[in-house]
Amino acid sequence: MSDVVRDSSGRWMKGCSGNPNGRPSTSDAIRKKILENDSDLITKVITMAKDGDIQALKFCLERISAPLKKEHEKVHLEGFREVKDLKSKSDLVLNAVLSGEISTDVGASLTKTLLDHLKIVEVCDLEKRIEKLEQKNN
Repeated sequence: MSDVVRDSSGRWMKGCSGNPNGRPSTSDAIRKKILENDSDLITKVITMAKDGDIQALKFCLERISAPLKKEHEKVHLEGFREVKDLKSKSDLVLNAVLSGEISTDVGASLTKTLLDHLKIVEVCDLEKRIEKLEQKNN
């Protein structure tokens, strides 16, 4: 640390650290202690879960089984393919949600898909317009 440089007010110069080796890691020591006692800890959590500790039970169940994933449901909206404009398609989705024909999650997913499609259409239109302008200017 003989090369450590400070400015006239005693602050460290830019690029110089007062602790060049960095802060010592405590997470490795904690991890090592847990691994040394892992079977005791597992037994303790299982015992707590059996004794009715809800948090311990939740912890055990989260480690045993994977979280459930939403299943995708197939959707058929009457007239959806025939309608050409996106607003009308969005109206069909909204009416299907309001009538209970599809869930709100599915409706939101369909609406997001319509918006994503709209963005793609807009970008393609912009590309065509830019190409035409470039051809006109050349």
